[in-house]
Amino acid sequence: MNLKVSSLVSFSIALILFISATFGISLISVAILPLIMIKTGKLEVSDRVVMGLLIAITALCALLLLLSDGSSKLLSGSVFQSYIPYLSLLFISFIIGSNLDNQIVRFLLIFITIESLIIIYQYSVGITGFGYNNYEANELGEDLLYYSRPNGLSIGTSSVAIKLLILFRYMIDKVKIFGPNWVKIVLLINSMALLFTFNRTVMACIFAFFVFTMFKRLRTEKYAGLILVGVIITVLAFSSVILSQVFRDRDILSEVAYRMAVYDKGLLFIKENLVFGNFGTKYYFEQGGRTFHLHNSFLETLASNGIIVMALIVILLIVLIRRGDGKNVLLFSMASILQFGLFWGLSIMDIFLFTNPKNIDASVDKESAEKSELNMNKI
Repeated sequence: MNLKVSSLVSFSIALILFISATFGISLISVAILPLIMIKTGKLEVSDRVVMGLLIAITALCALLLLLSDGSSKLLSGSVFQSYIPYLSLLFISFIIGSNLDNQIVRFLLIFITIESLIIIYQYSVGITGFGYNNYEANELGEDLLYYSRPNGLSIGTSSVAIKLLILFRYMIDKVKIFGPNWVKIVLLINSMALLFTFNRTVMACIFAFFVFTMFKRLRTEKYAGLILVGVIITVLAFSSVILSQVFRDRDILSEVAYRMAVYDKGLLFIKENLVFGNFGTKYYFEQGGRTFHLHNSFLETLASNGIIVMALIVILLIVLIRRGDGKNVLLFSMASILQFGLFWGLSIMDIFLFTNPKNIDASVDKESAEKSELNMNKI
C-alpha cells in the first residue's frame, strides 16, 4: 500500500480510538475493522488460545441472556445489552488490539498530548471544560485539585485518565514511538495534565509502574537509580501535601468507608446471585435517585456475569501474562480495582489489553524498512 494512504488510514483508526474514548461512544470502534482490512489486507489474530477463551465467554454470556426472564435485571447501562452480551465485544477489542501498529499508536498519543495541552490551558484560565463538558468547580475546595479538574475535550476526567494511563504505559516502557527529544516533551506535557486532572487511581498506578520500571533498569541504566531516589525523596518531602490532596482533607477512614459501602452492595448481590450474576448485563444499583456501577472491574464483572464467566476472565488474564503481556494486565488491572476500567467490552483499555508492545516495536522496523525501500526506488 502507498505510504501516504497507509498513514491516512492509521490516522483515521487513531482518531476513532480517540473519539470513542473521549466521548464514551465505544461502539464506533467497530468502524476500525474495515480500516484495518484496507491497511493490511487481513485481520490478524495474535493468539488462538485467547480467541478460543473469548468465544467461550461470548457463548456463556449469550446463554445467560437466554436463561434470564428479565426479572433479575436491575438497572442496565443500555438496551443493547439485553440482546447482545456486552462481553462479546471483547472479541472485537482483541482483533483491533492485535492489529495496532506503531503508526496508529503514535497518532493516538499525539491526539492525547494535544488534549493534554488543552487541559493545561483550561487549568491556567480556571475553566473545567467547553460548555458540553464543563461543570461548576467547588469553591469550598478551591485549594484541592480534585474539585476543579479540567475535562479537556472528554466527557469526564476518568476518560482523560485512562488515555493518559495508556500513554504513560508506552512512554515509561520506552516503546519506540517518538524520538528521544520528543519523548521528554511528551512526558512533560502529559505529566502536567495528569496532575491537573488528578485521577488518584491512575496517578497511583502510573507511579507504581514507574517505580517498578526503574527498579528493573538499575543494572542496565546508570541514571535509573538516581532518578528513582530523587522521585522517592520528592514524594516523602511533600507527603503531607500529597496526602491532603489525595484524601481531599478528609479522614482516610471515611474515604475508605465510602468505597467499601459501594463494594458491600455488590458483594451482597454476588452472594445472592453467584452462579448467574445479573444474567450477562452490567450490574447497577440505585442510590439517591442515581445509578452507580461498583467502581471495580472485577466485582462488576462477577456481579454482572456470575462465577463461571469470571473464572474464564481470570484464565484469560493468566494466558495474556504467559504470552508476554504481563505489564498490560497488571497495570490495567491495578487501575480497574478502584474504578470500572477493564471489561467494558469495547473500551480503549480493553483494546490495549490485547496490544503487545513488542509488536509495536517490530512494526517500527518494518515501517523503517518500507521507507528505506521507497527512498531507494526514488534513487
